[in-house]
Amino acid sequence: MGKNNFMNHVKVRIDRPLGSFHPEHQDLCYPINYGYVEGMIAPDGEEQDAYLVGVDHPVAEFTGVLIAVIHRFDDVEEKWVVAPEGSHFSREEIERLTDFQEQFFQSEVRMVHHMKKVIVVGCPGAGKSTFARKLRDCTGLPLYYLDQIFHRPDRTTVTREEFDSRLQEIMGGDTWIIDGNYRRTLELRFAACDTIFFFDLPIEECLEGAASRIGQQREDLPWIEAEFDPEFRQWILDFPKDQLPGLYSLVERYAEEKEIITFHSRTEADQYLVTLQGGADHGNHEMR
Repeated sequence: MGKNNFMNHVKVRIDRPLGSFHPEHQDLCYPINYGYVEGMIAPDGEEQDAYLVGVDHPVAEFTGVLIAVIHRFDDVEEKWVVAPEGSHFSREEIERLTDFQEQFFQSEVRMVHHMKKVIVVGCPGAGKSTFARKLRDCTGLPLYYLDQIFHRPDRTTVTREEFDSRLQEIMGGDTWIIDGNYRRTLELRFAACDTIFFFDLPIEECLEGAASRIGQQREDLPWIEAEFDPEFRQWILDFPKDQLPGLYSLVERYAEEKEIITFHSRTEADQYLVTLQGGADHGNHEMR
């Protein structure tokens, strides 16, 4: 399997088949098959739990496709959702099928899909560029930094026409990750992409992140920052009132047609990448 193939085949061993009862809570009956992915260790140190949807009879094991990850905000665990290859389930259908157990947790269904055109947005210092690099390494998608397109090494900038021409050239490709906000062209990228990663972190964490990279060589900027520029620091402080309302509006507007993943901490972003890479690695192993 290539890096950019997200048809991650996983084998689920079923230890709680459809129609069985929870070993500790006898009033909890499993309306779907539930088990674990052997050899894949989850954040809780145990083998990765998985719901099996689309199979209407009890099974002992099943090899299917990873279609979603259920992220629990109030638990260390995440649950995988596996389905027969070729089947299709919406987020709402997955929520309904897993509610018998997920009703006891604050959770969110995050779909695993064939992302090809990705944008990464949010406040500077939130960890967008670091995430974008890791996503590139995991998926094989080409990565473009808007800061590298707009700024020259001598700290001058390209013209609007040059910037727009280069951006259109990138978006004309079949696959890409574009990192950066640049409000003037933001909706253009929202409309063209299939996946949006939105970093919505507390402003204090963004300030700390921006300060921590001073003096470091960066892939996403054509020079090394020698100091935390006061004007840039103020721009970050003003981000919640000047930039976030527009981002929230676009996220709401495109929520139904785009896959939007919002991170409220760097830990959530790292956990997403671990799950994504874990599914790909396990799928590659199963297909060998």
